[in-house]
This record gives sequence, structure tokens and C-alpha cells, in this order.
Amino acid sequence: MNNRVQKVRFGRSDYPRAVTRRSFAKVVALTSVVAGVGLASTTPSVTTRARKLSGKIITPQMRLYFRFTRQQRRPPRLRNPDTLTDMIARVMILKPDPLLTTTADKAALGGWVTSVLGPGFMPTRFQVADSFDELNLDALPDAVVIKASHSSGRTVIVTGVDESDRPVVWDHRVTVIDGLMSNVDREQLRSIVEPWLAFDHAGHGGERHYAGITPRIVAEENLNTPDAPLIEYAFYCVKGTVVYAEVCHQVAEHLLVDRSYRRLALEYTTAPPALGTTFDKPDYFDEMVAIAERLASYFDATRVDLNRAGDRTLVNEISHTTYGGASFLDPPEFGKVFGRFWRGDRTIPEEFYVPDP
Repeated sequence: MNNRVQKVRFGRSDYPRAVTRRSFAKVVALTSVVAGVGLASTTPSVTTRARKLSGKIITPQMRLYFRFTRQQRRPPRLRNPDTLTDMIARVMILKPDPLLTTTADKAALGGWVTSVLGPGFMPTRFQVADSFDELNLDALPDAVVIKASHSSGRTVIVTGVDESDRPVVWDHRVTVIDGLMSNVDREQLRSIVEPWLAFDHAGHGGERHYAGITPRIVAEENLNTPDAPLIEYAFYCVKGTVVYAEVCHQVAEHLLVDRSYRRLALEYTTAPPALGTTFDKPDYFDEMVAIAERLASYFDATRVDLNRAGDRTLVNEISHTTYGGASFLDPPEFGKVFGRFWRGDRTIPEEFYVPDP
């Protein structure tokens, strides 16, 4: 039988090599050995050699391809994506665009946003340091956000509100300190921040566009203050058009709307139900949609996070691989709406909207 029948093609010469039936069978057999199938009769030296061999045969792109195939119970559609997960798989498996790296870099994002939108759309940046010891903590204001440039979620938020009787929440990802920066325990802060610099985000989750980011520590303005509570908006876009937006006043208070602010009957599988929350459409929402679509026009599919602090609209983050491609929408069928937008049909079926009262 011809070995070239039914091989998976990726479309360009710089995409991962094709996976034929024969090579796929070899990969499955080898993976079974490495995974432990039949290891009771296999010596440690054989297992070690098998693991080393698997690293040569199974490229990182192939691992991602198999991972998405296992999760979705079908191969990802990379040429003509059908769902949001396909689009994220496309970003993770294919050769990264350098602009993906630039916009994922928390230290470099501001320069690119300013080149596209002009000044005034980024939070005030205080410091960028290559190590914890390079941070001048005494020069930082009492309310500040400290984050890793090369990862997602690794953030320390110092609220600037002096409530020393409230406990400090320390976590390997997001740490919230109710207090003043001048009163923060520096060694505790070091114990959180320094490990960030050694974390390999690209290798950990397969988000390869992070590999080109130099690990740095960024200290910037804390937008969430008692006088101007922060409102967050996450715009999910395809081909420069907003498919839907998440409006978040607090972590547990959010709703999902289309680009005209009509409410969608969607929930996140990773968050509390959103359907009990209502917010009126703000006057600035259409302006935010225009900003998000301007930034998203440079990418096939992306998420643009904007913050509203007082009367300012600011860019918080641009994410190209939300949840590493895992399905997070309920109902999951909504993922196919992204495929409609990809193919030029910019409409959302009526079944996904909350019925009018």
C-alpha cells in the first residue's frame, strides 16, 4: 500500500512535517512503550532509550497535534479552522509569527500598541528589570502591579489600601496584597517573583511564540483603585472582527455579549455562571470595539483585553492562545461561530442569544 495515502498536510514547507500512516503507527507504538504499556517486562535502559528516541521522532509540533487530536477527538483543522480551538491549535502548531511574540511580551506590548493606536492607551509603566534585585522597590508607588513579561497570570497586585489586618494571598500565579508597597515584606515578594524568571512558559504549555520573549519583571500602574474601580473587557476576534466580548466588573461578576452589546446565552466552564449578572451598555463600548478590532486586524484570531479605568480605555493584554486551546465555552457548539466568522459570515445564530424579556 502506498505510504503517502491519507497523510496530514499542513500547507507550507515550514509547517510540521507530514504524518503518514506508517510514521503514525511507529509513533503510537513508541509512545505506548514510553507511557508504560508493557514496561513490566522492559528494562530501565530500554525505557530510557525509548524516551530519547521519542524526542527525536516526535517533534514538539507533532506532540501538540496529537494533544489536540486527543482532546477534541478529531484532528485540528489548520488550513480552514472550524472552531476557536482549531484557531488556537493553528497558532500553537504552525511556525510562530514574530508579531505574536512581540504582542505576547508584556515588556514590548506597549511600544507596538503605541505604534498602532498612538500614545495614551497603555498603563503607566514604572520599571522593567531583568532580575528582582534590579527593581527599585523604594521608588514604586503604594499601589502597583508587578508581572512577568514572558508568561501569563504571574502577577502581584499591591492594592495601596492600608488594611494590615487582612491576610496576604500568596500564590504562584496571581498574588493580591491588601496594603501599601512600602510595607510589603521584600523577602516574601522575592520568593514569589524570582521563580517567574526561570519558568519556561513556551515549553510548559506548548505556546511556542513565548519562546522568544526575554524573561523580565514589569512594574506598572495599578488601575483598580477605590476612586475608579476597574472594569475589564475581553474581546474575542476573528479576522479583525469582534465575535463576542466578556464584560467583567469583578472576578465573579461578568457577562458575555456580542459586538453590539446584545447578551449571549453563554457561560465559561472555568468560571461561575454568568447568566445572573446584568450591566447596562456603557457609552464608550462602541469605541472599545473599534480599538479591539484595530489591534485584532493584524492577526487571524486573537483576544484583546481592554480596561476601563475612570475615563481612560487602556490595553491590558493581547492573548493568542486562550487556555492553551482547551474548550472553555458552554455550550461548546458556540465554538463553530468562530468558523463562520473565519469564512466571512459575521452573524451569530439566534439560538445563542438570551431571549428578550
